[in-house]
Amino acid sequence: MPGSSLGVLDILESVPADAQDKPKEDLVIEQAQVADNPFRTAIAELLSKAWEAASKEMREKDTTKWSEVVKRPALDGGGIGKYMK
Repeated sequence: MPGSSLGVLDILESVPADAQDKPKEDLVIEQAQVADNPFRTAIAELLSKAWEAASKEMREKDTTKWSEVVKRPALDGGGIGKYMK
C-alpha cells in the first residue's frame, strides 16, 4: 500500500481508461484512514456561534437579580439552606 495519498492517486491514474475516462477495470479502495477532520474548525465555529446566541438570549430574558435570589425565603420556613435558620 502506498505511504501517501499522492501514491494512491498515482496508482488510480495509471489504470487504463476508456474514452469517457472511466477505468476499464473496477477499482476498489479496501481501507482508508482519516488523519484529520477537515470540518473540525467549521463545526467548532458553528457551535460557538450557536452557544453565544443562546447564551445572549438567556441573559436578555433573565431579569432575576442575585439579591432577590438571596432574599427569598426557603420553603421550610426561612433561612438559607437546611442548617442556617
